[in-house]
Amino acid sequence: VINFSPNAVAAIEGVVHDISITNCSLEHVGALAYDNISFNAGGYNITIEDNSITGSGEQHIDIKWLFHDVSIQRNAFLNAPSGAILVNSQSGGAPGPNPCYNIEIAYNTMLNCGSGGGTQNGGVSNTTGSATTGFYLIHHNLVVANAAARDAILIRNFGSINVGVYNNTVINATSGISTQAGVTATIKNNIATGQSGQPFLASNSPTENYNDWFPTASAIILSYAGTTYTSLATYRTATGQGINSISADPTFDNTVTYDLAQGSPCIDTGLAIPPITDGFFGSAPDMGWREVGIPPVNISAVNVPLASLHPAQVIITWTTNVGSNSQVDYGTTTSYGFSSPLDTTSVTNHSVTLTNLAPYTLYHFIVKSGGSNG
Repeated sequence: VINFSPNAVAAIEGVVHDISITNCSLEHVGALAYDNISFNAGGYNITIEDNSITGSGEQHIDIKWLFHDVSIQRNAFLNAPSGAILVNSQSGGAPGPNPCYNIEIAYNTMLNCGSGGGTQNGGVSNTTGSATTGFYLIHHNLVVANAAARDAILIRNFGSINVGVYNNTVINATSGISTQAGVTATIKNNIATGQSGQPFLASNSPTENYNDWFPTASAIILSYAGTTYTSLATYRTATGQGINSISADPTFDNTVTYDLAQGSPCIDTGLAIPPITDGFFGSAPDMGWREVGIPPVNISAVNVPLASLHPAQVIITWTTNVGSNSQVDYGTTTSYGFSSPLDTTSVTNHSVTLTNLAPYTLYHFIVKSGGSNG
């Protein structure tokens, strides 16, 4: 059930599955709303993609309790006082036993979030309980937090699954990327700059390497397993982490999309992490959220071969100028409503088979492909 209420633009109550919110423009203008999109009681197969979401009283997206198989990708978030995305297994403010897993948060932009200050976060905040299997990925996001925000990306209270935090660019906030006790995480290819405090704050012992930590303070401050370090050299010696990390001005080409400028020390200095960095340009992946030198994906030659037509099945083909993934949205209206599984194989010749269609029914569809830059 989807309710439109003073407390949320879209409040989805009860245990749900197979929910897709795509290609929407959501804007809150009142004073009473809390979240723009709120899931409150668990579920699976949740897709939130390609939306523009502006303004809220708290988070833009708030996902509570036991959730798995959630995709939050290519959304544009603006002005959320309590942060753009919260995935939360907590109950009543305490860490809950409800595992959240198979979560992917990727290719989103989060601008001026966390303006509530204090304990409010600027981009992604996760409290995911006792998950022991599956994956959790946060990659290729741009977080330009309000300077009052506590953390740009915060990860806490995980079970034993490894959390991958890869190729994000985080600007401003008090801390850039923070992990708290209980987290098993791998943090690589990120840029954190503009922080008034610590670009990297870990109260536990995650795996960290190939990152650029460059705060606004005159001296770098890194915190690892409860100990604070004021130089990369002492941090590396004491922890064995960050051997290939740097502390240098990333030099952006602009302050809108924060693309790296030519000559940036973050170009070709990241680590190849298949399939996250597949399709990179140059001798190695770049640090940060957008790879320099890769042209945008152009789709052409979309076709439904006559030989593939069947009353309940169809094959859709298309080509792209660069290697990219494959997906088709389809349905009986131009709102679509269904999506094929995302094929992450990087190809230029794409083919997707749609099955279980209603015979002799008009369907609308759109093909989608994204590369290393989304």
